[in-house]
Amino acid sequence: IHHKFVAYQMASESGHKQFLSLNDAGAKSGLNLDSIRRFLITIPPLPEQCKIAEILGAWDEAIALLEKLITAKRKLKQGLMQQLLTGKKRFKEFEGSEWETVRLKEIAFVDQRSLRSNTPEDYTFRYISLSDINNGEISKDLPEICFAEAPSRARKLVSNNDIIMATVRPN
Repeated sequence: IHHKFVAYQMASESGHKQFLSLNDAGAKSGLNLDSIRRFLITIPPLPEQCKIAEILGAWDEAIALLEKLITAKRKLKQGLMQQLLTGKKRFKEFEGSEWETVRLKEIAFVDQRSLRSNTPEDYTFRYISLSDINNGEISKDLPEICFAEAPSRARKLVSNNDIIMATVRPN
């Protein structure tokens, strides 16, 4: 048997589901030797196992290379942002013009609107948490929660084109 073939099969969605079904939940949740021994695996002939492992390995390598490229591009972008947003790097058509320094309160309005305490307890709304925001984009699959279960920080109202700033964690 080809070890990488077995590893891919165990890591697959069906393998993961099987591990979950074999998990003997109890005082110490997890797999034990007996449940691992009951794991079912479908085994094609060895040459086919080798070919499957080779192809999946090639995809893993391509994905890893792409992830490295994405990381490198993010670092380049970060450097460019630093130069552009501090005025160290300027576009030719704007050279000579000065940047103005202002306080955020001079150019933005902090909207204090929120759901009030007299909101019906069964009123439901889509809740945005920090984990629902990635690269400045809000997830399209926001959970709906009811007012009674919402923490007080989750009752602020948000409109289109608002800028959301986290105030409960450093990020």
